[in-house]
Amino acid sequence: MRNFIKHKLTSIYKYEFWPFWLFYIPAYFYGAFLALKARSLTYYTAANPGMRYSGAFGYSKFHVIEQIDHKYKPRTILVNYQGEVSDIRSRVEAEFDYPVILKPDIGERGKMVEKINMAYELKNYFEKAESGDYIVQEFVDLPIELGIFYHKSSNHNAAISSILVKKFLLIEGDGESTLEELIDSNVRAYKRRDYLRKKYCSRLSEVIGKNVQLPMEPIGNHNRGTEFLNGEHINDPQLTKVFEDVASSIDGFYYGRFDLKVSDIDDLKNGININVFEVNGVNSEPAHIYDQNINILNAYRSVFYHMDIMYEISKENQKRGHKLASPIQYYRDMYRYLVLNKI
Repeated sequence: MRNFIKHKLTSIYKYEFWPFWLFYIPAYFYGAFLALKARSLTYYTAANPGMRYSGAFGYSKFHVIEQIDHKYKPRTILVNYQGEVSDIRSRVEAEFDYPVILKPDIGERGKMVEKINMAYELKNYFEKAESGDYIVQEFVDLPIELGIFYHKSSNHNAAISSILVKKFLLIEGDGESTLEELIDSNVRAYKRRDYLRKKYCSRLSEVIGKNVQLPMEPIGNHNRGTEFLNGEHINDPQLTKVFEDVASSIDGFYYGRFDLKVSDIDDLKNGININVFEVNGVNSEPAHIYDQNINILNAYRSVFYHMDIMYEISKENQKRGHKLASPIQYYRDMYRYLVLNKI
C-alpha cells in the first residue's frame, strides 16, 4: 500500500506520467487556434507529402524506413500474417538470426513491439496478433538509443530541434531486497509490475546483489518504463548535416523524428554505425520534454514551438502544390483507425 500511494502521488505531480490526453489539453486549444489561422482542420496534412496524412496516423512505417539508405538502418523486412505462422517463421529464420524485433507496420506508442529471442516466442506473438502486415528487424545491440527531431523548410534550411536520450528500465539490487520488492519500489517498474512479474516469475524471490543492475525491458518506450532524458548537449551543425543526408532519400519528408541506435556519440556525428529503426511524421513528440529536469512551462513552449514549425512547413508545401486532406475523409479514417486499434 505504501508503494501504491507513493507511486500514485508521483504520477500526479510529475507530468511525464500523466495520460497523453491530459498533458496535451493545452495543445488541443493551440491546435484549434492554428486551424482557425489556416482556415482548415487538417492544416498540418501537407507537412510530409510523402506520408499518408503526413504521418498523423495509419501510415506504413515500412514504406518510410525502406527508403533510407542501407548504411543508416538495420536489416528490415515486411511480413503478412493471416493466421498461419509457419511461412513467416521460415522467412524470418532464412533472413535473420534471433533475436529480432517484431512490430506492426501500422502502430502507435510501442503497442505490440517485442523482442523475439526464439522461435516459440514468434509463435506466441502471433497467437495474440491481428491479421495484417508486420515489420521484422534485426535486433541491434548498441548502447545508445536516441530520438532525433528533424525538420526542413522548403528553402532547404534544416534543423534538429529536439534530442531524446533513452535510459532503459533497469533494476539495481541492494543486496537485501528480492526482485519482486525492487520492482514494487521502482515507480517505472511498478507501472509494469503485472507484466514484469509474469516475465520474471522464476526470479521474483531472488535477492539481487548490491549494485547489480538487471535490464528489465529491451523496448525503449516511455510507457514501458524507459526514462526520457534531454540530449540537447549533443546537438550541433555537424549532426544536422548527418541527418540531412539520412532524410534526403525519404520522399516528401520535412518534419518528424528518427528513432535510432548508435554505438557512440562520435560515430553519430560522423554518420557511422547509425541504425534508424523507425521514422515518425507529424505525430512525433519532442520527447525530451519528459526529462524530469524540464518544467511544465518549458515543455509546453517546446510543444507549441514544434506545432508552429509544422504549421509553417505545411503552409510552404501548399504553396508548392501539395493539398491538405479532406477533413471529412481524414476524421472518418481517424475514427476507424482509433476503433480498429482500440486506442
